[in-house]
Amino acid sequence: MNISKIILPVAKALLIFINIWTLLEFSTEVSDYMRFGNMLIYFLLLLFFNEYSKKHLILFLLLLICDGFLIFYKIPIFNLLTFIMRIAIYLLLFSLVAKKLKGLRLEFTQVAVFGVVLVVNIFLLLALVEMVPSEYDYDAFNTLFYIYGVASILVVAAAISYSNRYENKISLYYIAAVLGLIFSDLTYFIAFYLEFEEFYIPERIFNILAIAFLVQYAISATRRDSNKSTLYP
Repeated sequence: MNISKIILPVAKALLIFINIWTLLEFSTEVSDYMRFGNMLIYFLLLLFFNEYSKKHLILFLLLLICDGFLIFYKIPIFNLLTFIMRIAIYLLLFSLVAKKLKGLRLEFTQVAVFGVVLVVNIFLLLALVEMVPSEYDYDAFNTLFYIYGVASILVVAAAISYSNRYENKISLYYIAAVLGLIFSDLTYFIAFYLEFEEFYIPERIFNILAIAFLVQYAISATRRDSNKSTLYP
């Protein structure tokens, strides 16, 4: 019996319920600690399942540290560190599938999808930067925000290409995790910078689902690589 198929759905459902209740009953500061707690639970689950590569472990450590920084996001230095950490996370996510995309020939529909994703992301980035209140603006903010945008576009493009090329459960888990993280970030920015606090609820749901899919991706990818090494020593 694959115990991860039982534990992960239960963990997702419980965490979504607890987080929504926390967001409705307590301040966003309390909710930020809850988000860190979510990530810690997923990190411990990954260790418990014991099916991950070195890159997977580093990725989850970065996500855990990033959510720790997010608790102090209003402080400029932690805001800066959060952006740096998020950029590193997306670049590491990209590196997980980069080798598998070598020699990929893009079809017209894929190029069209990339174009739409690129335009939408650039538009959203420009719009968000313009709407950020001056109190959160600092010297490196715009630069980091745009680098973050490039990293996020890169990993989304890789996820779409990877999914179209392989069309299996592993690629499905990967693209679901990537898109979940992107939408989680986007809704967080809207909630935090534009002060639409109702967006914290979809932000948290996207984040919980994204990390769960990332755990499933790590397990599935590790099993695939383990089977290959067994077949071809």
